[in-house]
Amino acid sequence: MITLYKLVFKTPNGLRVGGEDTLKPLKYDNDYVIPSTSLKGIFRRVSEMIVNDKDHMEEHPVEDLSRYQNELKQIESCLNSNCFDMRFKKILKSKGLEDSNDRKEMVRLYLLWNCPVERLYGSEYFASALTISDSVIRQADIVERTHVVIDRKNKKNLEGHLFTEEILNVYKIDVNVVLRDSSQGNSKQAGQSELWLKTLKFMVNVGTFVGGGKSRGIGLMVLDQKESQFAEIKDIYDQPKFAPLQDKLTQVK
Repeated sequence: MITLYKLVFKTPNGLRVGGEDTLKPLKYDNDYVIPSTSLKGIFRRVSEMIVNDKDHMEEHPVEDLSRYQNELKQIESCLNSNCFDMRFKKILKSKGLEDSNDRKEMVRLYLLWNCPVERLYGSEYFASALTISDSVIRQADIVERTHVVIDRKNKKNLEGHLFTEEILNVYKIDVNVVLRDSSQGNSKQAGQSELWLKTLKFMVNVGTFVGGGKSRGIGLMVLDQKESQFAEIKDIYDQPKFAPLQDKLTQVK
């Protein structure tokens, strides 16, 4: 199943995602842009806070194989044609691990495959379940703010360190997302969809930040669940029927 999302974020304090000049908003031709890579990083950061998993934050290290007997049994069943997930076996083969004796790397792949964060955002072994668009801002006023750098030791202005930043005075941004749910009834892998909804719920209730100026409140973005929409596609011939995102988020505990 594929789920399409048309997300609308409110940005009450404006924002600035810089390019080569970090004090000016990134611009392509006549449009300001928040790159998909920046947005993906924001979503991932929120998801990681929700999961709060030490092994994930340490990139799933595998040092002592004796801790992973159950995982090794699952891997062995895959190697003997009785695989719990043929997609996992295909990755083993494509990475040259099917005929390898490197059990630690096999176990690490297994852990990544069953980690909801990695399944959502991708790893060095497999692609992300999410496709996120750039956010294109076609009309926005520029607000200039002048600042000075303070010497933290003597609490005085540093001479010659006056600078001006440009802020996009925009009150909302649109982000399109495609989520491919390939869990196929696997409860561990279904966690990616659950985590995605919890991530969106967090952005409704708390919000997050994008770009520079966070310490001054610049870049606050809060998801509007009433204006945002979603549509589930179960067949390639289905026409998307969008509904308010809040209908989907009522499922989130």
